[in-house]
Amino acid sequence: MCDRTQYVELGNSKSSLRQIKYDVPQGSILGPLLYLVYVNNIGKSTNFDILSLADDTTLYLSHYRLNTIYINANKAIHYLYEWFCANKFALNADKTKNIVINPKTARCNLAEFNVSIADITLERIGLNCN
Repeated sequence: MCDRTQYVELGNSKSSLRQIKYDVPQGSILGPLLYLVYVNNIGKSTNFDILSLADDTTLYLSHYRLNTIYINANKAIHYLYEWFCANKFALNADKTKNIVINPKTARCNLAEFNVSIADITLERIGLNCN
């Protein structure tokens, strides 16, 4: 596809026309196939476990020490962020969350632990342990 342009309209304002460099028409039968081919190597971007379903990607880690999980989570997120940038994908930190799942008998203080993408701290969801 070539010589295609787009613009953004918000209220009564319109941006100028811009050339589209990369394009797959929405609804095309090629769209899902090209997406899968494009993200096929995401698992090689980190040594940690990744689960992908459609355009959602989940990174999951386990360890008996909470601080090790957070150190590894930040490393893995950094590697994924680099992969996203290198492949011209956007990783939306506002939609990216982290959750800690631990046995009820475990005690931990999550206040000192954060996961960040490019200096943006990710929101923690779920129950916090005390």
